[in-house]
Amino acid sequence: MARPDESKLTAPLRDLWGRLKAGAVLCKEVAASNAEVKQGGFIWFVHPTGVRVDRDHADALLRLGLVEPGGDSLIPGDGQTFRPIGTRYRNG
Repeated sequence: MARPDESKLTAPLRDLWGRLKAGAVLCKEVAASNAEVKQGGFIWFVHPTGVRVDRDHADALLRLGLVEPGGDSLIPGDGQTFRPIGTRYRNG
């Protein structure tokens, strides 16, 4: 698969992408509030800082093929954590 053109990312996506390439992890968890459930059912954030990530930004990174799921979900092919494509997952 051809590598996406990072120069076409919006400023918020470039910032998020930069943090992920530097070692942060994109995480998703099940939403607890009715409002969040109506907006897709998940909360996205960056580990270890805990900074919330807009759902559209997380979706864009997935759609562009920049991140892949860690396989740590109960649903096959999904994940609770996402890292840049080709990044080895390591414990801890």
